[in-house]
Amino acid sequence: MGDSLGLSIGTTNLVAAREGRPPVVRRAVLTLFNDRAPEVGVPSEFAGANPNLNPPGLVLGGFVDRVGDPVPLVASDGSSHRGDQVLAEALDAMTH
Repeated sequence: MGDSLGLSIGTTNLVAAREGRPPVVRRAVLTLFNDRAPEVGVPSEFAGANPNLNPPGLVLGGFVDRVGDPVPLVASDGSSHRGDQVLAEALDAMTH
């Protein structure tokens, strides 16, 4: 049997917790990259702690409030993203 994983979804933070380990807390922001997996959090939060969070990347925020909203989020590049799909990608990234 594998380790249990607890996930918490908030409009400000996403949290992942495994038994016996400190929780991982990240801002509810997803950065999409063309050449690697998405990352959760704001790049400026992780200077030194997570060097993968460096621009360029497409930063998406406000998706937790938009879960279930039929109107998609529009990113800075003009692309459309459904809130529930962005949240699912963010939670998947948190599990890693």
